[in-house]
Amino acid sequence: MPRRISKSRTRSKPYATSKWGSRAKYLEETYGITEGEYERLLSSQGGGCAICGNPPKTRRLAVDHCHKTGAVRGLLCKSCNRGLAYYYDRPERFDKAAEYLRSAVARVAKALDRTKPRIALTE
Repeated sequence: MPRRISKSRTRSKPYATSKWGSRAKYLEETYGITEGEYERLLSSQGGGCAICGNPPKTRRLAVDHCHKTGAVRGLLCKSCNRGLAYYYDRPERFDKAAEYLRSAVARVAKALDRTKPRIALTE
């Protein structure tokens, strides 16, 4: 049972007190990889998230995997991992979101009938 942190958040038990007993066992039983394979994968990604490239700060990168096949796809930071979850791992949703961001300034300017929009797309 996860420990309560606040009314809306929970935290998993440390590996030593969880049903796995160690991180190595957790990785092996959950994703079918060893700690050494995790470290090699992290190194192959340049030491950071496979999407944004940021290195881990206070917690290890999450093991991203296909929920249908269980195949490991890479290691992701919390933000990128959650981003994939919000789009249900469907690439076409990411394509639509990217196009939405790229066209936002022109689309809003046209809709508001302005030649110079007051909003800007940040990069």
